[in-house]
Amino acid sequence: MFKFSELKTLHIELTSRCQASCPMCARNYHSGQENTNLPLDEISVDDFKSIVNTEVLSQIEYIYFCGNYGDPIISNNLLEIVSYCKSQKENIKLGIHTNGSARTPDWWSKLATILPTEHSVHFALDGLADTHHLYRVGTSFDKILENAKAFISAGGRAEWVFLSFKHNEHQVETARQMAKDLGFEKFTHKATSRFLEKPWLDVMNAQGEVLYKIEPPSEHKITFIHPDIIKSYKKVVETASINCKAINTKSLYIDAFKNLWPCCWIGMIPYTYSKPADIVHEYQTEQANVINELVTSIGGYDSIDLLKNSVKTILENPDWSTVWEKYWNTHSLATCAKICGTFPEKIITQYDEQFIKVESFNE
Repeated sequence: MFKFSELKTLHIELTSRCQASCPMCARNYHSGQENTNLPLDEISVDDFKSIVNTEVLSQIEYIYFCGNYGDPIISNNLLEIVSYCKSQKENIKLGIHTNGSARTPDWWSKLATILPTEHSVHFALDGLADTHHLYRVGTSFDKILENAKAFISAGGRAEWVFLSFKHNEHQVETARQMAKDLGFEKFTHKATSRFLEKPWLDVMNAQGEVLYKIEPPSEHKITFIHPDIIKSYKKVVETASINCKAINTKSLYIDAFKNLWPCCWIGMIPYTYSKPADIVHEYQTEQANVINELVTSIGGYDSIDLLKNSVKTILENPDWSTVWEKYWNTHSLATCAKICGTFPEKIITQYDEQFIKVESFNE
């Protein structure tokens, strides 16, 4: 990987809890059935101070709170953790990615006053009042705007992130203008790379009944994977050349269970791809087995547990720092190929291709 002295960024999931049920989120199945393999946990203030200690803070430049499953504003410790980071390093840059549909306006005003100067809160607002809830199930467009207004009025720096689908693509320009009028500093318009095999996704209730479908935007070309490619994924992965984003950006991921991973994509495998066989593909179940094999080879989950080892100790452990490239060379990590791989022929829409436009209103 890289040396501790090169570390620049930490991506931290403060909690695995969330009040939303977005249909493409790994915490549930199509917004309905819950992921029963997912433990509910969060990082306490004391644990955070122990993990992100002064040695770590003095080394890094940027922390962003996001994750695979939880929303950082659901954590009861976010405000105190933000205050701690700023008190230990005044010039630390902080980012928060959230659905924004929780807490009171007063809470959001307080958050704005305790964040360091260099900060950004990314509000997921996927449409307007009549469409936003179709993907952000369990959230309220009006409440998010109320919270965002309070945050911005108190000096907070906000970004509107618009995830485009067929049902809301006609509202992009209206949303962009609304973001500008309300004082958001940026407007990010993007599609999702999570449509895999077909140009729609069923949104279900807890009983497995289909309520409606969501579809990708017509304005953004999506490359779908043919089922035959998924069945023969091992041969496809063998053709991939990995250019690891974590290495390029000198970043690491800490999950809500206090484990250290190179990135969130790898960190989600143990809790997502172990779902029942009728929910996940065979290749995903195999990926869960590969990750468990990989972790076992370097000493088990105790070896990546940040309550038992420091960030520096893990990062500079020769077993941990070399195992990832070993698995790339044996073409065992399909996730790495999907996110950071290049192929002789284009077979899938990859993560970097989802961004359509990022606009800053202050430039």
